[in-house]
Amino acid sequence: MRKILIMSLVGVMFLGACKKSGEGTPTPATPSTPTIPPATQPVAAQADTIPDGAMVRIKLQLDSVPIDETVLTFEHRASENFSSSQDAVYFPGFGKGSLCSVTHDGVDCAIQVVPIASGKAIPLKVTAQHDGVYTLKTSFTKMLPRGKGLWLKDAYRKDSLNIRIWNYRFDVIKSDTSSYSTGRFSMVVR
Repeated sequence: MRKILIMSLVGVMFLGACKKSGEGTPTPATPSTPTIPPATQPVAAQADTIPDGAMVRIKLQLDSVPIDETVLTFEHRASENFSSSQDAVYFPGFGKGSLCSVTHDGVDCAIQVVPIASGKAIPLKVTAQHDGVYTLKTSFTKMLPRGKGLWLKDAYRKDSLNIRIWNYRFDVIKSDTSSYSTGRFSMVVR
């Protein structure tokens, strides 16, 4: 600690001496904004505009009746795997359907803290008791920048939609297991 303090003081004294003598700080030939070379610039800072603590709540409905919801919270240093100190395990009830997110290691979560990575898919699991037309929609967002879309990808219909703007209606056919459960839906933030 003492070495760092001494080195900092020496650096400040050197800069002060350079400014007084006019040496050591070259004047740019053309006015420009200072830039950090790409090799030293952090990867997350290049395309990342989502702050830690941003969140989205996704709701599952049958007709206009809410059935279930899941929450995704974004943190730069979050793990893709389940963390008992950050994530909340999902316990399915006995309702008409259920919605949860799924961690990288396969744990169903009611609330999941996910790492911020533009274009990375977050699996969602939808189950239903009966055939019908269901809807996925965002019911709440917090600190998510306006330009960020929440793209719901549907592997079954090979479709995607920004559910931050539109609700997504889909059919569940109980005899066709690929129309529900894990593997059909994922969320991509971009």
